Amino acid sequence: LAALGVLSLVVTILFFPAIEKKDLILEESEILSYLKQTEIKKLFLAGAILSLTVNMFVFIYPLTWTELGVDEDDLWLVYLIALIPTALFAYPYVRHAEKRGLLKTATLSAWALVAISFLIYPANSVFTYILYLAAMAYFMGHTVLQSTFPAFLTQRVGQEKRGITTGVYNLFSFFGAAIGGMAAGYLYEISPHMPILIALLLIIAWGLSGLPSPPEKRP
Repeated sequence: LAALGVLSLVVTILFFPAIEKKDLILEESEILSYLKQTEIKKLFLAGAILSLTVNMFVFIYPLTWTELGVDEDDLWLVYLIALIPTALFAYPYVRHAEKRGLLKTATLSAWALVAISFLIYPANSVFTYILYLAAMAYFMGHTVLQSTFPAFLTQRVGQEKRGITTGVYNLFSFFGAAIGGMAAGYLYEISPHMPILIALLLIIAWGLSGLPSPPEKRP
């Protein structure tokens, strides 16, 4: 592997064209100014929040079931039931909203489902079936948002900027996932309800700060 790495560096040095320093500085300046656009920053934040909260949810969800006495070998059935609405309706709903020009409504509805899932989650101590409803709402909302936001991003950028913009979006998603995974374990040690509470507050704050909007269609 080390030899292949050295070989790739040699090939890059010998065969890739040199880039003028002025052109490089100008290109970097254009990219930085572009990435600072409000809607682009909203999409980066969305990627981080979605990845952070999904890690919190999938960390605590199986633990809640095992605490209620469900065997780990039976969790596949729990997830199967919880994911049925998403499998049946998420992508058809996104397609319908796209055709009707209702993507803004779709993203707001999906955000509301995610918020509701965290809001009702603590009620599982009274009604066990709430866990199914919370998971159905969460996975449905999360899937709709994960389907629309990357599309919003690529529609807002030109072909030449698509790679760098998508890379930054994925980087924010990675950091969100890492923070969510670490925070979930730490918060769970404090209280089993703490990850859900923090995730709910993050989702509400994110919604109040403004969700990403779909780009306007060009005539």
